[in-house]
Amino acid sequence: MEVVGPASGTTQGGTSLGAAFDPRRNSLNLIRLLLAFAVLVDHCFMLGGFGGLSIGNRTGVVGLAVLGFFALSGFLVAGSMESSTALGYLRKRTLRIYPGFLVALVVTAFVIAPISWLSRPPVGDCTGWCAIFGGDGSVMYVLRKFALWPFQLGIAGTPADVPFAGVWNGPLWTLFFEFFCYLLLLGLALLGVLRHRKVLLAVTAVFWGLEIIVASVPTWAHGFNQFQYPVLQPLMMFIPVFLTGSVLWAYRDRVPFNGGLALLSTAAFVAAYWLPIGVDMPVYVITSVTTAAPLIAYPLIWLGLRVHQAPAWRRHDFSYGTYIYACPVQQLLVIWGFARFGVVPYIVATVLLTAPFALASWHFVESPALRFARRPRAVERVQVAA
Repeated sequence: MEVVGPASGTTQGGTSLGAAFDPRRNSLNLIRLLLAFAVLVDHCFMLGGFGGLSIGNRTGVVGLAVLGFFALSGFLVAGSMESSTALGYLRKRTLRIYPGFLVALVVTAFVIAPISWLSRPPVGDCTGWCAIFGGDGSVMYVLRKFALWPFQLGIAGTPADVPFAGVWNGPLWTLFFEFFCYLLLLGLALLGVLRHRKVLLAVTAVFWGLEIIVASVPTWAHGFNQFQYPVLQPLMMFIPVFLTGSVLWAYRDRVPFNGGLALLSTAAFVAAYWLPIGVDMPVYVITSVTTAAPLIAYPLIWLGLRVHQAPAWRRHDFSYGTYIYACPVQQLLVIWGFARFGVVPYIVATVLLTAPFALASWHFVESPALRFARRPRAVERVQVAA
């Protein structure tokens, strides 16, 4: 199962993206941490009752940061697939998402939610925490979320009496779509698409074109019931930007590593903001910003390869832990009254309290799981014929 394209080489414009990519000398982990920090800051404004950080009236900072995650993920996951069998790929992707995810669910359900109730007893019904089947207790919260079922947001009436009541960890909904993109890439590999990068480019163009059409002709989008479901709408936003990252990996020997190209792509994205397109559909909004999101893939990757991160940081990726723990911490801080001191102290408190969770998640859960995932398995030695 191979994504076509040698890793190194030069283009007519100089060094290629593949030649610039060194797994031991890049700042992609730092870029992802900064994106996670952007999500944290945006959610501090929303969860603290300060309003949202938006780009004009088009989309929030959090939406743009999440799209950046998907772009980088598409690039890196395509690289992971290149050296893996189908079973090996699934094992690596599952062990990257689920161990840290499960521990975060358990900590939220059995530590943070009970603490919130004990802090302000009138806000919830603690008897629901012990429900095993049915109800909205802690056990069902963990089971449903672990199955990537995104629709139980609170636990036994908590959190309550906060600006975003009944929601403990809103950002987790994106993990369903992240894992879907993993499976989509695997499906394309099994169909042989990744052996022919022009076909991959065409598939990406089709998904991107569909999103542009829906954003440009909102009456057409509303005429089809399938676009009113909360699963297909975000997929229309995430698949194009994820596959754009994968295309950049596939063409890494042909795409130049050029700051001017990164600046041009960034300028094109900024210009796209002013396009008078967009459709406000149920639950989600597809706008000119989300439609142009694939254009941010190259600048983010270029920046991550251009800046050489300190060795100690390159070995550690705290972005995932930051992403999955920040929201419960923020809700708990609101319950404790930190938001009343203003948004800046609230952000500082969130960072200080989230950091230990993120560090512990990486060192004691995520990193050991990744080491286990890299161990060879005899059953996976036969490559998938694509």
